[in-house]
Amino acid sequence: GQHGRHGKTLHTFGRSMIIDPWGTVLATAADGPGIALAELDFERMASIRRHLPSLASRTGVAGFTVAERPAVD
Repeated sequence: GQHGRHGKTLHTFGRSMIIDPWGTVLATAADGPGIALAELDFERMASIRRHLPSLASRTGVAGFTVAERPAVD
């Protein structure tokens, strides 16, 4: 998320989060500049998505797929 003052009246606070499909917060970035890191369990995510009824009617318009990161030699 953005952080800082933008013009005279807008102030944003950052606080980016990584949230699983059930809404569980896996990681939160601190106020101010920073990053949030989380280890993702792709099998658990796939299982959750199979059991979430609201995802059955997805159109794919606002969604994206996260692929596993390639191994680093």
